[in-house]
Amino acid sequence: MTKFKLQSSEQGFSLLEVMVAIMMMTGFLLSTLQLLVYNAVLRVEAKEESEAVMWIREDSDYIKYLANQLPCGPSGSNYGEDLLNSIVANDSTITLATQTSTQAKSLSNSSSGRTYTMKRIQNNAGDDANIVKLTYAIDYNGDSETCDPSDNTTWENCVVTNYVEVTPEANLSCP
Repeated sequence: MTKFKLQSSEQGFSLLEVMVAIMMMTGFLLSTLQLLVYNAVLRVEAKEESEAVMWIREDSDYIKYLANQLPCGPSGSNYGEDLLNSIVANDSTITLATQTSTQAKSLSNSSSGRTYTMKRIQNNAGDDANIVKLTYAIDYNGDSETCDPSDNTTWENCVVTNYVEVTPEANLSCP
């Protein structure tokens, strides 16, 4: 009987090659797991932003409804001011601020265990007093120092910010 001796090129993988392969597989698995966790975080943020946008849309639709309910006034009426007065008359949670025609409103809502605060500042000052400008900001727990809708430098701390202009229907259809 003859014994065959394996030549050195047919002896299999060396310990170093096995260690490198294990390290490569570990690195691949860890990076894949990190991407899965990051994906979950992005999904939660997207859901929060989507809910916040829906709250803003709901509120701005209510303001548009109030704008469409305004009756025609005498020639030269200030429909923007009339709309602001209508908003205050229909919502008892609005508090008047110190600025001339600016009001702020805060709403709290809870979603997925977190508390959010929606701030709305509306005014009709500027070039056209018949257009009401709405600035929205939604943040966590009403942290107004880090998310102020009147300060453009703090908007990156908000969940969502939005700007809407509303023109009352009476402004366009009345003589």
